[in-house]
Amino acid sequence: MFGLLHTGDSYQSQTEHLVHCTQTYLKLCYSNARDIFELAKENKELISFWAKNRERSQESKSNLEKQKNAEKVEDQIQEFYRELVIHSCTTKLYASFSLESFINSFATFLTNRKILVSVQDEAKETILHYISRLYDKMSTLDKWEEVAAQFGSTRLNKQTILWKKFCELYRFRDSAVHDKPIFIRRTGDVVQIKRGVIRQVKVESKEASAVACYINDAYQACKTHDDMIRKLYTITGIKEEGNNQFYVLPNNYHRRIKSVVKKLEELEQQIEAGY
Repeated sequence: MFGLLHTGDSYQSQTEHLVHCTQTYLKLCYSNARDIFELAKENKELISFWAKNRERSQESKSNLEKQKNAEKVEDQIQEFYRELVIHSCTTKLYASFSLESFINSFATFLTNRKILVSVQDEAKETILHYISRLYDKMSTLDKWEEVAAQFGSTRLNKQTILWKKFCELYRFRDSAVHDKPIFIRRTGDVVQIKRGVIRQVKVESKEASAVACYINDAYQACKTHDDMIRKLYTITGIKEEGNNQFYVLPNNYHRRIKSVVKKLEELEQQIEAGY
């Protein structure tokens, strides 16, 4: 059904390979989040002290020692945090790449199964060539809509939360891999040039994201990945392949990730409140 990719001594589905990459970075996110939680949980008092006193220039001798200890813990947490940010972003990118690989191969599979099966051999190559060129010109989101419309019993509902999360994932992917020139005018206005048109960019001041947001974002990207594939299987009436090899999330990960997200949120609230 899917194109094969040579990995070492064997071949495997390209989509399956991307799924494994997504799983790897999600596990790294989970590991980073757990490390941050365990370190912060054991040092809540020091971290709270560090947060309150990092702007102060005058400290007593006893407080200075406490400040040094707090900064050591903070440095460790900051390192885990930087890794978590990178791993979260990479998880989301691989989830988007996997969905793109899936729909490209799925469209070819359905074309062979439902269109070319009744076409004479000499005409198959020509038809497949033109259909492939048509799909190549579409955006990834349009491909998902088109496959559902052409081969499914119903269309994809674009009013659902799932579709909106799917679009958000691809906006993130596009912003990461399709950088658009941004310029700052003398007035201080920020403008962006997109397809030859100058648009003003609204600059908003945002607070630093909480630790729990990054692990949750990675998890939601993976859940969106699995739910979109599951939805398309249902709409097209195609039986799911083998052992769910195109799904990122194993069953136990839902509970484990939700648990660490909740614990981190509660811990962050305690530290912000001054412990």
